[in-house]
Amino acid sequence: INGQTFFDGSFSDPCPIEKALKDGYDEILIVSNKTENDNNERSSCLMLLLASLRYPISLLELDKQRIVKIGIAEQYIMCSPNIRIIRPKKRLPLITKIDTNRHRINECIDQGQIDAIEFIKSM
Repeated sequence: INGQTFFDGSFSDPCPIEKALKDGYDEILIVSNKTENDNNERSSCLMLLLASLRYPISLLELDKQRIVKIGIAEQYIMCSPNIRIIRPKKRLPLITKIDTNRHRINECIDQGQIDAIEFIKSM
């Protein structure tokens, strides 16, 4: 935009729990699009390597920081009963982060509704 490069906020803070706590929030609900066991880091690394060829900013360094911040967020989630997370029960059918297939998008929405209802019932 206007000659500047911008990246998605998930690079700088993928799960801004520390910011929410610093801002005074004591009840935090995280909605994740990844299952508890979802680890798609290999495709992420490939995309970052390709993007690094185009952009002067070290995306690999940003990704390393992102992974550290995810680890910190996971520690907060495990240690605090006031930080809760809704995760899909099964891996979402999207092919990429920018999948435009309406059928797959609707499957994700349906799965999100089911998971949210189950989460609310478990509270």
